[in-house]
Amino acid sequence: MQVFAAAFVSIPVVRARFGGGATAAAHAELRRQGVRTTVLEESGMRFDAGGHETGVPVSIAAVLAATACLNLISGSWVGAVNWIILGLVLAIAGR
Repeated sequence: MQVFAAAFVSIPVVRARFGGGATAAAHAELRRQGVRTTVLEESGMRFDAGGHETGVPVSIAAVLAATACLNLISGSWVGAVNWIILGLVLAIAGR
């Protein structure tokens, strides 16, 4: 679970680190192709970390971290909770 949580936390971290450069590169490529650079914004495409692009992955990571903490309790019901949470995460990620 901790590995999955780290993967979800890495999404906004990577977007924050490389989003500006990716946006600049995309604008340069659009100019090279003769396409107006506003097409990204008009289509709702963003490369930075903001809004739900940060909130959703961090929320999922928090749920996974809480589930990992439940593993330390080692109750008889923790295994079922692990499978339910993992199934939900996979269902969300597969969308």
